[in-house]
Amino acid sequence: MAVFSPTHKVLVFQGTYIAEHIITKGTKDKIYAPYDITTLEELGEPEKAPGAFAKLLFMEGIGPNKLRHYRICLQDDEILKALHDNKDVDMLAFIVYILTHELIHIQRFFSGKADFSESNQNEEEIYVDNLARVLLAKHPIIGIKKIFNVLDKIPPPPLYKCKGLIDNGGSINAYL
Repeated sequence: MAVFSPTHKVLVFQGTYIAEHIITKGTKDKIYAPYDITTLEELGEPEKAPGAFAKLLFMEGIGPNKLRHYRICLQDDEILKALHDNKDVDMLAFIVYILTHELIHIQRFFSGKADFSESNQNEEEIYVDNLARVLLAKHPIIGIKKIFNVLDKIPPPPLYKCKGLIDNGGSINAYL
């Protein structure tokens, strides 16, 4: 199981900033929802999503303040495998795409434009993937065209057909 190195984690931090900027600029709306990002070595079993680059969870707060927030669970091993298999793909550009995709989900869920219902997960994934591609095409970063070419060749993982509770929080499996 490959995990991100400290250098990779710096790219995740930079990619978060870039993805937030692209979404804010492209939608004219800031991301107000609280969220955090975890990597594979921080994930519990329920947060892992084999075959996906990321999994999005909604966490109900624990403790006195009960802060509700979203959690993006990056799947280091899947991301590193895709990068290994596609050596011409830039890791920062790939991280920016993944985070742009997940942050669009967060923005849509927080604003009420989408929900965690099982009935429309497939449509939501298609909509968010298309929106992420449009925003990244309108506000391109170096290497994004190669990312689109690679993603077009990768078969998507099957949609999860269940909702569950993880650590007192609801979860949705959002992936690329």
